[in-house]
Amino acid sequence: MKRKFILTRLFLILLAANINVCFAQTDTTTNFLDPSNTNKVVTINAEVNYLRHYLWRSILFGSNDVSQPAINIEYKGFYINLACNLNIIPKNLPKEFYSKNVFYDEQDIEIGYSNTFKKLEYKVRAMAYYYFNQIGSPSTKEISISLTHPIYKKLNGFTEWVADVNAYKGAVYNNTGISYEFTKGKNDFGIKSSVGFGNNKFNTAYFDVDKIAVFYWGNQLELTHNFKSFYCRFSAESNKYTQKEIKESAGQNNTSNFSITVGKDFTLKIK
Repeated sequence: MKRKFILTRLFLILLAANINVCFAQTDTTTNFLDPSNTNKVVTINAEVNYLRHYLWRSILFGSNDVSQPAINIEYKGFYINLACNLNIIPKNLPKEFYSKNVFYDEQDIEIGYSNTFKKLEYKVRAMAYYYFNQIGSPSTKEISISLTHPIYKKLNGFTEWVADVNAYKGAVYNNTGISYEFTKGKNDFGIKSSVGFGNNKFNTAYFDVDKIAVFYWGNQLELTHNFKSFYCRFSAESNKYTQKEIKESAGQNNTSNFSITVGKDFTLKIK
């Protein structure tokens, strides 16, 4: 465990320092599917962050003050994403959720493909979640499809369907809503409002409620400032449970969160 702790801290330091190792910076708007593009380009994104709570699909888990650094590698629309969960203050972890207090307690792996068809953006992906020393959180796998389509100018509609194919086989989750995004100077703004749906297997797995329901309504705000060599993003969200049984099971009517992220994009040309 000590070795894992040291390696993970080193991983964070390297990302936070934004070390350029053999990555030549180029225009990240390259159309990977354009036949006239003779250069093969790999895009790499690295992020480190701080989150006040571990909040996922409106569900508040037992750990506060966490970091979930990630690396995303993309080539011609195909990508792989590696992310983990780090408990910044392990001694504060609730004993009812953890077999022992640990710094590094989760590893996520995601592979996918994204592209556009006319104005429709789509993404298909497969995810694997591995949890270490967490009580009642078996490792599992999911498949997903996401669709986004413009409604009016900078206003988009989106929907995401996710199905568990492992530990909670048959559990289905959907998130559908609208988003508004715009850029002003070096700042990117994003506002999102959506509802979350879970079938009876999903709600049974995460709330112990055997019921099909639209179980929450949520809003999210993001502000990203682009510096010369990296970006910084502030994000805040608020969710309200809409079902009495969900509220009783969760022991609360609302969940909220905020996070600060520092990230950097790299590109690598392969001739």
